[in-house]
Amino acid sequence: MAVLTRFAACVLAGCLVLGCSRGPSLVPVSGTVTVDGKPLQAGAVLVAPTGGRAAGGRIGADGRFTLSTWQPEDGVVAGSHRVEVIATKPLSGNRRQWLVPKKVRSLATSPLRLEITGPTTSAVIAIETGGETLEIESRDGTAAGEGLYLSPP
Repeated sequence: MAVLTRFAACVLAGCLVLGCSRGPSLVPVSGTVTVDGKPLQAGAVLVAPTGGRAAGGRIGADGRFTLSTWQPEDGVVAGSHRVEVIATKPLSGNRRQWLVPKKVRSLATSPLRLEITGPTTSAVIAIETGGETLEIESRDGTAAGEGLYLSPP
C-alpha cells in the first residue's frame, strides 16, 4: 500500500511540475477588430504564434471576437502572434466585396501583430486601408471586372 501511495504521489507531483495538459497554458482573449477606426461587422480572425498552434474566432456584428485554440473560447497561448483577418460581404449574383485589404488576408503577408501577455477582453486589431480600394470579385476568386472596385466606406 505504501508503494502505491508513493507512486500516486509521484504521478501527482509530475503533473504539477510538468503539467497534465496537451500543451502550453491558454489565456482567454477577446477584443475588437476595426477597419479605419470603425468596427468590422463580420468575418474571422486567426492569430498564430511562432511554432505554436493557431487560434481563431468569428467577428460579430459589433466587431468583437473571442479566440479559441482547442475548444470554443478556451483562449490562446501567451506571446507574439501574427494576425490574419478574412471578411467579405455577399453582393448580387456570384460576387462578393472584400471588407479588408488583401495584405491582411494571409499570415504570410499581414503586417498585423497581437501581443498577448495575459487574459484580456480588450485586445484591439486595428486595420488601416490607407485609401486602398477594397476589391469585388466573383466567388470563384476571379476579378469581377474593370470599374467594379469600390472605395472603402
